[in-house]
Amino acid sequence: MVILYPTVIQPLFNKLSPLAEGELRTRIESLASKLKFPLKHLYEIDGSKRSSHSNAYFFGLPWVSLQSTMRIILFIDILSIQSKHIVIFDTLIQQSKPEEVEAVLGEYQF
Repeated sequence: MVILYPTVIQPLFNKLSPLAEGELRTRIESLASKLKFPLKHLYEIDGSKRSSHSNAYFFGLPWVSLQSTMRIILFIDILSIQSKHIVIFDTLIQQSKPEEVEAVLGEYQF
């Protein structure tokens, strides 16, 4: 479910698009790099079409090592396991400054 929901189910209800180049993207990529967070994709989601609530979430499997990955390669895409994705609601981006969004993500400490 950790991989299935954000990659298959969520896109049925919301549009995910790559986060645009700019200060916010640069800040998040820099933070991920400092924390050695294997960031693969950084998305913006159109959460505003359903709510004014602002949010962000991460997905990926943090507990899977390369050895165990080799054991389950037939069931799950290896690229999804070895990488992490961040999804930021458009409402959070609109309501906050880039440094505030970075602080929200940094609070989770990936």
